[in-house]
Amino acid sequence: DLLMADVLRVGKVCAFGARPLGYQLVNVLLHAAAVIASLLLVNALVGDRKIAFAAAVLGAVSPARAATVNWVACQSTLLMAICCCLALYAYRRSRYGWGLLALSIALLCREDAVLLPACLLLFDLLVPATTGHRRFWKTLPYFAVVAAFLILRASMVGAPPNPGQPLAAVFNSAAVVTARFLRLLVLPAAGIVVYPSEALAGPRSTHRASKTR
Repeated sequence: DLLMADVLRVGKVCAFGARPLGYQLVNVLLHAAAVIASLLLVNALVGDRKIAFAAAVLGAVSPARAATVNWVACQSTLLMAICCCLALYAYRRSRYGWGLLALSIALLCREDAVLLPACLLLFDLLVPATTGHRRFWKTLPYFAVVAAFLILRASMVGAPPNPGQPLAAVFNSAAVVTARFLRLLVLPAAGIVVYPSEALAGPRSTHRASKTR
């Protein structure tokens, strides 16, 4: 969690103290805001309010991300989701200044937001531009904001920690988690995704764990 999540966490402590209901209420409100932001985004993309409403309802009730609502520690994920949806919405509406502001706030919530400029490039490839030509160059300021964030982060806290696994194992873990989320989205057989460490750690780590038992 980064600056914005810490600010919200301190505010909740000051407002609610040790009363858990207030913390849960904030997460529910953030989830509702994320649903509204996704509604605006999908409506801007497809121009059909019925499809946008259906997509927003699916996102609201999907168990694939139930943990972000149930766990008060996941507020940073909700904040980032809101800002990323608004950044994409602003990009679609050609309001690039607002999009850059939303991206900046998203980066202060979670580092996952560094992927947003790549999403904008993919967006330009898949969604026809209203002006009749591609707007790839419009994404350059977004990449510049991410680069500035990474440089600032490296100067303050150093390089990201070594995952302690081969790169292939890291990508394998990402593939396993993505597959489980997609399966849960289509077939909600449980409330949340469970990550068994041995299944995600890769063969090397599993072998090491079996030797220590």
